[in-house]
Amino acid sequence: MKVLITSIVLFSSSFLANAQIKVTYSEPETIPHLLRSDKANFRMQSKLEVLDSIVGTGRVKFVFNSRTTNEGKMYTQPHLIWNDLTKQWTPYGRHDMLFDNSGHYLSSLNFNWNENTLSWDSSVIMKRVYDSILHPIEDNYFQWISGNWEPTYKAKYEYDSNGYYASYEYNEYDKANDLWRGVLRYGYKKDKTGLDTSRIAYNWEPTQMIWQEASEFKIKIDLKIDSLTRDSLAIRNEWSLQNSNLIPYYRYEYKFDSLKRLTLIAEYEWHPEITDWKGKKQATYVYDHFGNRINEFGFIWDDETKKWNNWYKYDYNYDTTITIEELEYPFTHWYNEGHLDYIQGKNKPLKTTLYSWSNGWSSLYDYNYFYSENTIVTHLLDQEKVNNTLKIYPNPSIGTITIELNEEPVAAKLKILDLRGETVLEQSIISKKQSFELMLKEGIYIAEVNSINSKSTRVKLVIGNDH
Repeated sequence: MKVLITSIVLFSSSFLANAQIKVTYSEPETIPHLLRSDKANFRMQSKLEVLDSIVGTGRVKFVFNSRTTNEGKMYTQPHLIWNDLTKQWTPYGRHDMLFDNSGHYLSSLNFNWNENTLSWDSSVIMKRVYDSILHPIEDNYFQWISGNWEPTYKAKYEYDSNGYYASYEYNEYDKANDLWRGVLRYGYKKDKTGLDTSRIAYNWEPTQMIWQEASEFKIKIDLKIDSLTRDSLAIRNEWSLQNSNLIPYYRYEYKFDSLKRLTLIAEYEWHPEITDWKGKKQATYVYDHFGNRINEFGFIWDDETKKWNNWYKYDYNYDTTITIEELEYPFTHWYNEGHLDYIQGKNKPLKTTLYSWSNGWSSLYDYNYFYSENTIVTHLLDQEKVNNTLKIYPNPSIGTITIELNEEPVAAKLKILDLRGETVLEQSIISKKQSFELMLKEGIYIAEVNSINSKSTRVKLVIGNDH
């Protein structure tokens, strides 16, 4: 199947800006790549544990709640800060997001905590509009002013005939004249694979109240992809008015390990005065044998020494006895082929720590993840703690399990259920020790053993891969 690199996306935070490549394994899709992450893809089924909160260095706390509404699923995230005087968590802000039952992002609502009334005050709401084929085409923002929701600004998106993101514009509402005024607009032309070929800048003409094309810059992206390793090189060339031709602008390098996991991103910037590339920033990634990213090292280029210097480091800690499939997470934007932005692996996250470098690593902050048991599901796992009548191993398994009973089975059966309680496999048990090839997808299941001469027993069963 052909590998297409459809766009280069930059993500930034207060500490770093990581260049990241978006890789798909299919022909160009209808949903635009720059906005497709707004579909939450939550599974409407119960999980074993639910993420309740994330606490940052004991000073900030994000609490997660969800509920079902007539329109879909509402996720609520209060933001609390620690009060040293009262020794309590104090509300600060709140962010609600609504998704329809297919996972499409519909609206968001921000609140501020009112210390006088001890209640939440609405501040800003955003409502998204889709076209008939579910392209997001408009985000409308309103502010709560004197008891009314008043329009403030809106963003508009357009797409080309292939469904790729083609333009973005930002408009502000002029309340005094009851009209919208343009602030910023860019257009993009792309080839059939979705790569930029030019960028168009527009100016707002206030008299005629229209956008007018101001300039068009040609863009050429050169890609080299190793079909075996996925190692990639992307060079972005942009039009130079001074030189009247395309010149190199940025270069990105991507390296992967034998399991196709990203291990390095390096960004370089072209310097015409020396007609050569200079390093800008670089990140390397380390994984454990479960496939979890356990370290991320950031480096920044030093012009004097011509070397990469330490910049930042992330440490990720997990509970490797529990997989992502067992957990329910709150709303968030989705990156990296379906993983939540704060999840860097296949197991249950416990703690993330960020360090900065200054003649040694110093901890800047850490985030600890807190979960609760999901009673909707855990009633399925009613195996007695002292039950010694059954052994199932290996668990986790890559597909083959062995069942050992302490007596000869009589009309015994093995049932495998998914987390919705539906039977996905059923086989007879004819001996005290018997192996089964399950041929199941990765995930969490319930193994149920029934026999006339023993009590029914259920055990949580984890099916993974051999990585």
